[in-house]
Amino acid sequence: VTEFAAPLPQMVITTILGFPLEDMPTLRKWEEAQVRRFVFGSTHRNLLPEEDEAENARTLAAFHEYIGKHVREKRQNPKDDMISYLTQVEYGDEKRPLTDAEVVSVAYGMHIGGNETTQYALTAEAMVLAQKPELAEELRADRSKVRFFVEECLRLYAPTQGLSGRRPIKDIVVQGVTIPAGSVIHLRYGAGNRDEEEYPNAEEIDLTRPSPGRHVTFGQGPRSCPGAGLSRLEQNIATNVILDRLDDLRLAPGKNDLRHQPGVMLGLLELNLEFGQR
Repeated sequence: VTEFAAPLPQMVITTILGFPLEDMPTLRKWEEAQVRRFVFGSTHRNLLPEEDEAENARTLAAFHEYIGKHVREKRQNPKDDMISYLTQVEYGDEKRPLTDAEVVSVAYGMHIGGNETTQYALTAEAMVLAQKPELAEELRADRSKVRFFVEECLRLYAPTQGLSGRRPIKDIVVQGVTIPAGSVIHLRYGAGNRDEEEYPNAEEIDLTRPSPGRHVTFGQGPRSCPGAGLSRLEQNIATNVILDRLDDLRLAPGKNDLRHQPGVMLGLLELNLEFGQR
């Protein structure tokens, strides 16, 4: 995880945003602070203990200041990166530039969205390749199947299992269960990816499924993940590189318990592999 799955998406999003690569260790700490509430928070509001909440807030305030500094610099001297682009565009029908605060908010969201979830996806895909050597050989022989492999792993191991809480404004009945008005609904859409009515043999990776991208890992509709294309690209490239360079990929004996972190994010805490070079 720390040697491949985490650094790859971090390098990509750091470059896209226009942050110096030498800042990656500090950016990694800020990234961990961004997801801490989703991993360790309690209740539907993802609350941390009071002291931890205060410390996390201070850490993220420093990150906001860091982004703001880059926004101000790039507004004066734009470069070929996303933050520079955001400082130069106009906001819809209002025909005005984005404010510094708006650019900071977008960059903040891109940073968290472009790191953690792709890390979890890459880790899951490496785990599957190590557990199923016959599948790795099938992919190595026919690279057109890599795209289907990535989509099946995204379906089975959705990095974000569920996020948004909703409150119904009236009593509703879902599959025979009454949900009272005002109660909290936490939708675990990762479970929908394993629905046998939609995906026969849903627990298995099947490279022949029709419409392989028809899952809800990236959400649906107007609130679907805007970074889905980038994440898919990273995963496809990474999988092909693994197939090109690593042979006999396997789980390191006695060094893997395959434990996931707590919370709504599905990510292995560590993954230790052994392999030969091709």
